[in-house]
Order: sequence, then C-alpha cells, then structure tokens
Amino acid sequence: MRLHAELFSPCAQGAVVCLATVFMAFSWGASAEEVEKAAEPAAPAETASVDAQSYETEFSVDEKAILGLLSEAGAFTENGEFEQALRKLSEAKARLDKFEAEKPGKTAEVLKEKYAVFAKDCHRSYAEAMLRQCRDEYVNVISDENLSAAAEKGTAMQKQILRAKFMYYLGTYGGEQQALNRAVAQDSRSDFAARADELNADFAKITNYTDVVKETSLNVIDPGYEDRQKEIQKLYHEGENLYRNRRFTQARDKMEQILILDPYNVQATQMLTRIYRKLYFVADMRAYNEMLQDQALVEWRWMENIPREQSILPDQNAREYTETNSPLYEKSKKLIIPSVEFIDRGVTDAIDYLREKSKEVDPERIGVQIMVTGQKGKNADKRLTFSLQNVPLYDAIRYLCLQADLRFRINEKSQIIVIGPEAEIAKGDTKDKIYIPIRRATVNRMVNYSARSEGGSESESSSSGEGFKLDEGLGGMKVEDTFSSGLAGTMSKRRSAPDYSEKLRKYFMELGFQFPDDTFYIAYDSRKNRIVVQHTPENLRKLELLIREIDIDTPLVLIESKIMEISMNDYEELGFDWTLTHENVNPNWSFSISSPMRPSMGTNNTLINNLNILPNFGSDNVWSLFLTVNAIDRTDRAEVLSSPKLMAKNGESATIRMVRQMYFPDSWSEPEISTSCGSSVSLKPSVPEFGDATDVGVVFTATPTVSPNNYTINLELAPSVVDLVGWSDYSYEIVFGYFTDIDNTSKITMKMPELSRREVQTKIKVYDGQTVMIGGMIVDRQTRQDDKWPVLGDVPLFGRLFSRDSTFIEKENLLVSVTSRLISGDGVPLRSNPATGLPDFRR
Repeated sequence: MRLHAELFSPCAQGAVVCLATVFMAFSWGASAEEVEKAAEPAAPAETASVDAQSYETEFSVDEKAILGLLSEAGAFTENGEFEQALRKLSEAKARLDKFEAEKPGKTAEVLKEKYAVFAKDCHRSYAEAMLRQCRDEYVNVISDENLSAAAEKGTAMQKQILRAKFMYYLGTYGGEQQALNRAVAQDSRSDFAARADELNADFAKITNYTDVVKETSLNVIDPGYEDRQKEIQKLYHEGENLYRNRRFTQARDKMEQILILDPYNVQATQMLTRIYRKLYFVADMRAYNEMLQDQALVEWRWMENIPREQSILPDQNAREYTETNSPLYEKSKKLIIPSVEFIDRGVTDAIDYLREKSKEVDPERIGVQIMVTGQKGKNADKRLTFSLQNVPLYDAIRYLCLQADLRFRINEKSQIIVIGPEAEIAKGDTKDKIYIPIRRATVNRMVNYSARSEGGSESESSSSGEGFKLDEGLGGMKVEDTFSSGLAGTMSKRRSAPDYSEKLRKYFMELGFQFPDDTFYIAYDSRKNRIVVQHTPENLRKLELLIREIDIDTPLVLIESKIMEISMNDYEELGFDWTLTHENVNPNWSFSISSPMRPSMGTNNTLINNLNILPNFGSDNVWSLFLTVNAIDRTDRAEVLSSPKLMAKNGESATIRMVRQMYFPDSWSEPEISTSCGSSVSLKPSVPEFGDATDVGVVFTATPTVSPNNYTINLELAPSVVDLVGWSDYSYEIVFGYFTDIDNTSKITMKMPELSRREVQTKIKVYDGQTVMIGGMIVDRQTRQDDKWPVLGDVPLFGRLFSRDSTFIEKENLLVSVTSRLISGDGVPLRSNPATGLPDFRR
C-alpha cells in the first residue's frame, strides 16, 4: 500500500521522512550509529533535497498505525501534553509487540528502535518538565509563611522529583531504587540526576527546617503557653481596673500572680513600678499624718494610759490544767438555767423541775440524771422558796440542798447526781485516787522542808521558814533539793519520806480537809514530782483546785521601753536692706546711710548681696545705692528613737546599757606665772583634771515585782539618756604689760563639755501586756522679728521693700513609754497581747 506524505501533519511528514531514511539506511547495510544519525529529524533546509510528496514507500497497515501513533506521541510531546503522549506510546508499543510477534524481521527492529528514540525523547522531555515544575514550586515554597503547608509541599515535590528521575531514566513513574541507580550510572553523560538531587536536597532542607521549627515551636516546648497567656491577660486587665479604682494592694497581688506565671513579664513589672510608687506616696503621706497625730497627742494634756475594763478573776492565773477530771461536774457547771423560781415547792418537785430544765438547756437534749434517795425523813416535806437567774445547774442543786438540809454526790461511774440526807450520802461515798503534778519547791514550802533540814532536828526544820506564802515564787527552792547526789542522800530521802505524808496531811487539815481514817491519805512522789491523794470525788475536786491555786510558777518579766525625741525647727524670713553711699573729694571724709534693721538669726540666708542698683549717680557721680535681699524658708525635723528591752526576774534589778565611755575634764588647774630677774617671765598654763569616765548613751534600769494574782506588775524604773551636745569655751589670754608674745602662747584654751541629760525615776503599777507613758516633755520656742524703716515701711505695698519679717519656731518633744509582759520559763507570754487603744484626746 502506498503511503503519501501529504496525509500527515508537518511533524508527521518529518517523521515519515525520518522513517524512510531509516529504512533506506538499513536496506543499504548501514551501521546502527549511522541509522540513529540518519533518523534524527533534519532542518527544513537540510531536507529540501528530499521531496516528501514525490517519495513513496510501501507500508503495511500495522506499520502505518505504529508510525501514526509515534507521530501523534511526538506532537503531544512538543505541545507538553505528556500524559497523552505516553498513552500514544503505550498504544504504539502494544501494536509494535504484536507486529514483531507476527512479522519478525528487520522492519520490526527498525520500528522498535525508532519507538525507543521517540519514547526516550518523550520520557526525558516529560521528566524535564516535571523538574522545571518542581523548581518553580520551590520558589513558591520558600516564600510561603505557612510552615505546615510548606512542609507538605516540600514532601510532595520530593516525591515528584523521584518520579521525574524514574521517568527520565526508566520511563516509568516508579520502580525499584536499585534499577534507577543502575540506569543513572550507565547514563554518565546526562546531568539530570545531579540537578534532580540538588533540587531534592533543597526541598529536604525546607522539610527538615519545618520539622525542626515544629519540634522547637513554643506550643510543643510549652503546651500551656496559650492558656497561660490568656490567664495573664485576664489578670492584667483586672489589675488595671483595680489600679484605676485606687485599690493598689489588690492590684499588686494581681501583678504578682502574673509574675508567678511569667517571671519576665514586662507589662506586669512596669505596672508594679507604678503601683509601688503610689504605695510609697500613700505610705509617705500616712507616715506624715501619723507624725502629726503623735505631735497632737503629745501636745494634748498628758495623761496616763487607761487600760480596757476587765475583771481579774482567779481563773486568769497561770495554771497547768484548765479542766477537771469529772465530765459530769464540768457539764453541770456549763448548763446555765435562765430562771429558777421556787415558791413553797416541795423538794421532789423542785428536783424534777431541775432535771427537765437540764434537758432543755443541753444542746444534746440529754440533760443530767438526778436521783433522790432517803426522802422518807424529816426533809421529805420541806418546802423551798428561792429565786435564781442565769445560774449553773451545779449551783442550783447546791442551793437546793442547802435550803433543804440535804447533801448531793456526783457518781462518776454511773454519771448520776445523787441527792439525799447526809447519812445516806455518806454511805454511798466512794474513794478515788488521783495524781496531781506539783513542783518540789511548792511541797517544800508546804511542809517547811528543805535539803538542809533532811538530816536535822524538827526544831531546825520548823525554823527554816515562816510557812507557805503564795507570793514567794521560787524563793524557797534550793539547788540541793533537786540535785543531791550519792547513796547517803537517797537513803536520807527515803527515811524522811513519811514526813511528807504526815506534814501534807496536817497542812491540808488546817485548810479544812479531813482525813477520817487511813483509807483517806495524801502523799508526795518525789521521783515524779506529784501528790497522790485518795479521798471522795467531791473533796478531790476541791483539793485539786486548791493545789492549782498554790502551785503557781512566778514568771519572768519582759520590760520594753521606748524613748522618742522629736525636734522640729521652722524658720522663715524675707527682708530688704538698702545702703546709700557718697564719696567726697576729700578722702578723709565719707558718708553712707545703711538699713536700720537688725540682723537675722545668724543663718546665711542672703539671696541678693549688695546689688548696685544706681551706681555713680548724681552731678558729680559719687553716689551709689545698694540692695541686699535676705530670704529663707527652712524646715528641719529630727527623730531619735531608743528602744531598750530586757528580761528580769521577779524582785531582781536588771540594767541595759547602750553607751560610750568618754572622759571629760572635771576642772582646770589655775595658771602659774613667775618672773626671773625682772626680765624673763615663765607661764604654766591651766591643765585639765579628769575623773571617772562618763557614760554617753542610754541606760535603762528596771526592777519588776509580780503581784500574787500574776496579772499586775510593780515596776521601779530609772531610764536615762545622756548626750554630748557641745563644748563651752572658757579660753582666756594673759597680758604681760608692754611685752610682746612672739609665739602667741599667752592664749590659754580651756573648755568644758555640755551634756544633755534626760532622766526619769518612777514607780508604777501596770497590767500584763499594757503600755504606760511614764514621762513626757514639750519645749516650744517662738521668736518673731518685724523691722521696717520709719515712714517708708508704712506705705502700702511699696513699704514691704523697706521691712524685714522673720519667724523662728523650735519644738522639742520627749516621750517615754514602758510595756511589761509576763513570760513563762520557755519564753512564751502567759497571755496574748491585748488590743488596747490610745487615750481619747479628740473630744
């Protein structure tokens, strides 16, 4: 079949010409290189000798179809439609394989090689296009601010580059990496692999960078950053609103919370600076107001501090325990009955009434069980009439028994209060044993016993003291009582142990406690420092309360004094001094008029000095007018606070010194002058005579005495403040007639110190924890000068230039206060510090 060239497109015509050339080369027996060279498409000028329209070749249908597909693939490749070109090549490959299977031979090989040339050109063009697309995309990726999108695009482009390499060398989109590496190694003339690897490395850098950025991003490193920033913004806005509303302390708390979340927050730090400046300003104003308040308080009529009203009850003493061992007793004391009204009421009805009332006032609605026994006697029909208000149940029962001639007993085991005749109650009395801690010194005073009398006679023992006194403190306690050593001392104590029991029994019997038989006893356990008592429960409670009242450890006294000196000086002055001078022709004469006003207080307050206002005026230019302006407004304030604090034992003096020892001359000797032969004079000047050193500073001496109630303190105080304020100069000169003193030794220097002493000696009584002003002094000096020129000073407005006004105010205040507190042996105050206010001086 004839195939004409005009049936194809221009590109196809070129392909046909190339194919014809290839066929001719093979038919002539040319080599493969010559065939490939001949198969290259020639330029139109070069192919001018070949007339495509006159050249005809015989082709089969399959050959024409294969050549047509290759021609179309070439056209698609030139147009950049590589997917269409690949499809055409795929169809051509299928027809070529079929043609080769049906008609093997030289024609099939030529077509196969030509297909390879077309496929290679298409694949490489497609790969180059893919690489160019990746390079263009690289420019977009590096300019993309979205790192996540850039990373995704970079990864996609890396895959695209790998597909381009497979397409360039293997003609596929993918495959085995080893096959690709072999193809790259075989094609050493092409630099496509190098260019693709370089671009792939660039994309890898972007991908790695984005991964690093993601891994090191703030959200990854600090997951709670955003939530913390939201909380910081919230706190900051709250703090700003509080600051605008002048709630500075709360605003400061908000800013400090921000600094806890973010220690380097600049906004919070700047806001804190503003807040602290406001707080400093407010604190400064408050300090100034407090100073004025203290000044007003001192200037007010001095009076002692009035402590708050409070009763000194026995239970305010220092005790080791605060409750008894009987729960029923404590409960009966705590249950308060509002009103008890008995008018001609029987005993049984009255007891029933108290029983019901105890249930009403009991928060648990249990009340107290009261049992009546032995009512068949003469007291069964006794009628009661009495009235009580807000009385404890225990006292109500006690008053009932007193009026009805009955007794009552608290049964601790059954938790019942038993009321009945004395005989019945005595039958049911049980004996209990308790152990009461007590100090050895207290027991020694009870029995008039000391370590020296353990081996002596009874008379020596009885003469060792005058008996027990509550206000003796630790005076009767000896070191030998507690720290006696050796077997002899132990045996002596064991032998004298019975004396403790007998003397303690005798001591408490004198106080009203009876011991009917040997089953009622009292003894002292010297090893554990406790008293062992066996008696009825009621007497045990009374005995325990009594021992607590007796065994009181006298505390130490902490004394703190504040000596405050405040001095204020205010000086104001404004004055004008005029001077008029005249110079005569004759130098022996001069004329001047100066201000008649007195000088100021000695302060250098000259603002304008000798200003020559009208120099050299007059007909002969010999007059001059000078002006001097003195102006000052000065305020001085000084505060000196001395706060000595010391701890003292009851009845003992204590002194604290904060002084410097300085030696001052007590006197000066008289000078001695002697002459020799009437021509020479010798002088022996005065010399200082020194005595003992003088303490300059603060000396505080106190002697406290604690009252038996352990609440009031008698203080004997002697605070003293000594300062060196200056020296008095008593220097003098000795004149030797007409003699001249060459060395100027005739001037004798003699000075004496000027000491300022502030002393207070007083005896006062204060309550524990109270502050008392023990001394005060106010010195107020005011000096005023009002000078002016006659006539000129009285002219309105203009006369102020011819006057001088000055005011000097000097105030000195001295305050001495003392605070005393009772301190236990372990350094803890016996009572909390009471909140007492200042005396009311604003009325």
